[in-house]
Amino acid sequence: MTEFPDLDFDNIMEEFFLKHKQFSEKDFPAFWEDYKKSPIVEDIRCIFKIWKERIKSRFAFYLRYKDNPKLLAEERPEEYSCLRELCPSYEREGGYKVDHTLCTFPRCVWFSWRCVDLKKYNDWLLKLVLEDSNDGKE
Repeated sequence: MTEFPDLDFDNIMEEFFLKHKQFSEKDFPAFWEDYKKSPIVEDIRCIFKIWKERIKSRFAFYLRYKDNPKLLAEERPEEYSCLRELCPSYEREGGYKVDHTLCTFPRCVWFSWRCVDLKKYNDWLLKLVLEDSNDGKE
């Protein structure tokens, strides 16, 4: 089974002080017992909880719409409009007669007369979820 980095606040703070502030492993426990009572640590703990909730929310969004561009189009038309650039349209004059054999993607779904490559779609969706909404501003 895959091992993921620990998201426990105390363990992250320990890693921070040991790796980035050059504390010794021997001295850290006594330091942390006193330091974690300071108001700034409580503020950092609160910020950390907010950050974790935002990450969970973003991945819930990803899991909801993964492999399901039709649901994204129905529920989130603003994101779907960006997706249109990734998807070829096979609309024809005189109506919407579509030759589904035109699609050459190994995994695709059809909706709104578009063939959606699910790999491209899922990659795009993951980038959307992970992008920084500040556009690089700190």
